[in-house]
Amino acid sequence: SLIRYRGTIYIATSVGVFYIDGKNQIQIVKNIPVGQNWCFLPVLGGKSLWVGTSQGIYEINGDQAIPVFYGGQTLKLYESIQNPNRILCGGDSYLFSVKYEDGKWVYEGEWAGTTDDIRGIIEDENGTIWLGTFRNGVVKITPDYRNVLHPKSVRYYVQKDGFKSLKNILPFNYKDKIVWGTEKGIYTFNDSLDRFEPFSELGLKFCNGSSDVFSLQETPDGKVWICPLENK
Repeated sequence: SLIRYRGTIYIATSVGVFYIDGKNQIQIVKNIPVGQNWCFLPVLGGKSLWVGTSQGIYEINGDQAIPVFYGGQTLKLYESIQNPNRILCGGDSYLFSVKYEDGKWVYEGEWAGTTDDIRGIIEDENGTIWLGTFRNGVVKITPDYRNVLHPKSVRYYVQKDGFKSLKNILPFNYKDKIVWGTEKGIYTFNDSLDRFEPFSELGLKFCNGSSDVFSLQETPDGKVWICPLENK
């Protein structure tokens, strides 16, 4: 993962977290254990920068890091739209959350109903939470914000629900909608049919099953950048 935060570029890799200093030299961020580093997230309106690692969550401050949450793999971090003080976190076999209360971060716990390696998290305009998994499709969660660890419902969408493949299904924001990248192209959710279907707006190449879509980014000038997991 790569991010520019307060004018500095940070890079998360399998051997450490690095940054590019003022002399254009690559330096390591200290105090992060050796292991895979997955993702970045600015939190609290950009006041601090988090990184998800194989040992939990760390807050980066310049060339140093301090632990926020000790635990296992943290593959994805997502700031809730409904409550920006809550961070949804994807683990290797569960969804968990932490919440900012009284000036400190509190571990809320694991959410019931998910047992998969979570690689993508996104929240729609209705407050529904959607998860993309490593190999088991998409998960739709209807939260109960009076008791967040026990959602009102959890629903899995797999091949019988429209997908040609369940490998690396990831959510992305595109214009005013959520789209899903898969190894067989881009999909969108049809709410009236309660299933997924190919998304054709970006052309035949990305809806006929011939193209892997692992990353999708829309830039301010209207361009859409799409990358596969591996370039051939």
